[in-house]
Amino acid sequence: MQTLENSIADRVKALRTSLKLTQEEVAGRMGRSVFTVSQIERGVSLPRVDTLVDFAAVFECDLADLVFEPKTSNNVGKSAEHRAIEQEIWAEVIFMDIKTVRACLGAIRAIKSAQ
Repeated sequence: MQTLENSIADRVKALRTSLKLTQEEVAGRMGRSVFTVSQIERGVSLPRVDTLVDFAAVFECDLADLVFEPKTSNNVGKSAEHRAIEQEIWAEVIFMDIKTVRACLGAIRAIKSAQ
C-alpha cells in the first residue's frame, strides 16, 4: 500500500510537470526552498497543511486534489503502472476546458471500442 507521503509526492510531481514548471519555479512562487519541494516530491517528508495550501495556489487546484485519489478512480486490481498512468492523465485533465475533456473522452472511447 502506498504511503500518504508517496501519494502526495506523486500528485505534486504530476501537477508540476503537467504545468511544465521546474522545482525552482514552484519553490519561488511558494516562497519555499527547492530542497523542500524536492523532499516532498520524493516522498521523503510529509508537507504541512500550509505548504499544501501553497502548492494548491501555485497549481490552481483544490487542496483535496493533492491529498485524495480522484473519486472516479477504482484502484482494486490495478498494477502500479496503471495507477501511475491514471494519475498522470488525471493531472493533465484537471487543467483542460470541458470541450477538450469531452474530446479526450471521445478518443478514449474510440480506442476502447477498437480493441
